[in-house]
Amino acid sequence: MGCCSGKQQKSDIRSLRLQPIGVYSVDRFNEQLETVIENFASLIDGIESRRQTLDEIAGFYKDGKLIEGGGGVKKCFIGILLQFMAVAQGDLRKVQVTIIDRKPFFKITLQGLTIDKAEKQIDAIIQYVQEIADCFEDRMPQLLREMGELADRAINLQADAASDFEAMNEFKKMQSIAKCVKFIADVPKIPAFMKQAVKDIEAELSQVKALKDYLSQAGAFEKLAADGKKCAASKIFDPVKCYNHINPNEANGPKK
Repeated sequence: MGCCSGKQQKSDIRSLRLQPIGVYSVDRFNEQLETVIENFASLIDGIESRRQTLDEIAGFYKDGKLIEGGGGVKKCFIGILLQFMAVAQGDLRKVQVTIIDRKPFFKITLQGLTIDKAEKQIDAIIQYVQEIADCFEDRMPQLLREMGELADRAINLQADAASDFEAMNEFKKMQSIAKCVKFIADVPKIPAFMKQAVKDIEAELSQVKALKDYLSQAGAFEKLAADGKKCAASKIFDPVKCYNHINPNEANGPKK
């Protein structure tokens, strides 16, 4: 999956669609597979769209590619907060971040600051976190259950299609059975893809929760404020440049 890894080459669950084989019961089963595949693909599309919006608004994604060592929720979030702290000259009264237990876990409020795109940056963070949390906790488990049930049923597709095969002449019957066997063999690729995609999203959500835990620690915001003042002293007020200024070892240049 490409949504959480930041990779430029993305695989798409739609590439695992199976073709109708001309056997009624198998093709009806395939229609149910198509529904699950498309619903899952739509969730991934939504996550990737939110992720790209966040990378773009933070400045990590330009001209169709990730730059400056890649983006991601951690770099975008911290980079944006450092930008806010830099403009505020480290004044925590002007940059207020509230940690909450429920998703989206953060509330960011600016007081008396004028920062280009600040509202869109905050919205991009919150919407991305909300999207991955909703998908991981609510929407994807249901689709995984549906796919699991279909995968279990796929094992018996050939036996269930016996009456369809009997209505064919011998040559077509042999062809159709061969197609059915291949169809059954290809079905497990779909739940395997879905499970890996969910793991990727879980890893991204874990980063969000790690940020939440870090920012909940005593002194975390004071350190961000101090780092923001360092950026301001160097006249750096851009999320990417702020992040790389404070974390120079992570600035690896353009991502190919």
